[in-house]
Amino acid sequence: MATGEPVILVPGLWMPAASLGWLGRRLARHGFLPVGFGYRWIGRDARDNGGRLADFAGCLARRGSRVHLLGHSTGAVLLLRALADHPALVERAGRVLMLGPPYAGCAAADTLLRWPCGPRLLGRTLRQWLAEPRPEPDPRVEVGVIAGTRSLGLGSWVARLSSPNDGVVRLEETRVPGAVARLELPIGHSEMLLSRRVASQAANFLRHGCFALDAVADARASGTPCRDP
Repeated sequence: MATGEPVILVPGLWMPAASLGWLGRRLARHGFLPVGFGYRWIGRDARDNGGRLADFAGCLARRGSRVHLLGHSTGAVLLLRALADHPALVERAGRVLMLGPPYAGCAAADTLLRWPCGPRLLGRTLRQWLAEPRPEPDPRVEVGVIAGTRSLGLGSWVARLSSPNDGVVRLEETRVPGAVARLELPIGHSEMLLSRRVASQAANFLRHGCFALDAVADARASGTPCRDP
């Protein structure tokens, strides 16, 4: 049965909120109400954008429903920054899903920073995240991670990434302490936004707090398995 619960979709670096449109439409078929959140990743830092995200979630929560959060790449780590800085968001949040998060650093970004135009290309949001201590998930919020192992992305053009990686973020960089569920799929960084498999697994986690391991025969995963309803 459709829950009708809202899911805020937060894009990654260089991407508008519309980049999560395909994923949002698929989540809608699973009964969720996807809402895109765009932010200025160049001129605003992670704390500023996190505050705006918290305010945005507060407006949705006034309708009486909890608000799930889903972020891709830089958008994924922005979720944790917002939750750490705004206790009210923790009270409103349902589940939090991070796709390809550069939680523990980003070798590709570190290399890009050394380019003449690199700092501007990365923007203030990601630069601040990489420079400051990383907040861990609040134990009151269930956090899940989907990581890719197919090396297909612009990051592999910028730096020589150790394997496995998704073409932008190395697998070891996606490790988030305190996450209740983790799924590794043979998929590239940006492919996550178009994948039916990712959308199905995202819906399963947002509804149940776990991934449907039986639906992904070639996935390597940890966490408690459960089946799609």
